[in-house]
Amino acid sequence: AFVVSSCLHNFGICRIAIGLSLTMTFADARALLDRHAVVSIMTLDEQRFIWDAVQAARGAVLEIGTAYGGTAALCALAGARSIETIDNWRSGARRQCEQNLARLGLMDIVQQVAAESADVVTQFADECYSLVIIDGDHSGDVPFVDLCLYAAKVMPKGLLLVDDIANGYPAITRGRMRWLRTPQARQVTFQRAVSNNEAHCHDVVKLCVFARH
Repeated sequence: AFVVSSCLHNFGICRIAIGLSLTMTFADARALLDRHAVVSIMTLDEQRFIWDAVQAARGAVLEIGTAYGGTAALCALAGARSIETIDNWRSGARRQCEQNLARLGLMDIVQQVAAESADVVTQFADECYSLVIIDGDHSGDVPFVDLCLYAAKVMPKGLLLVDDIANGYPAITRGRMRWLRTPQARQVTFQRAVSNNEAHCHDVVKLCVFARH
């Protein structure tokens, strides 16, 4: 059975991750990912924000929606203490993700959980993660349910990131608005929106950032 590390500090992994990031810049990390053809679905603006957030906190990261492993790899290179990432792998990207992480030497740092996010929520401790990224199923009630289940995982002063908020996925926008009306949402404050400043979709909000009180 897969045992999630939750708040436990794995010192060996921490030393590896921090060693990777001591002299590495965001540009260095991007060049490394490009050299190994590691695809990230996140825009460069989002990736830069996540890089800065991880470097500032050096804490544990929890991600819903692994895809090709690009964001998880970026968090590892930025010096996250640990990275746990959940995906049901219906996308068929699991093999590519594992190949990407293996080429980068990050298989021991990035802990993958193959499951539906709602089925494994109890494996992750509440108020334990400095960064929680919600980028899973973009349809139906799943975005709302993921927010309800995983917002509690963010530690005080930590960040909750919701991707694709206004990027052609109305279920995510509806889920966020619905969640903001719940009592749970009173524990966070909207901090900023990260726009997609690429030429074809300038100023489209891509990522919503909430800070835990």
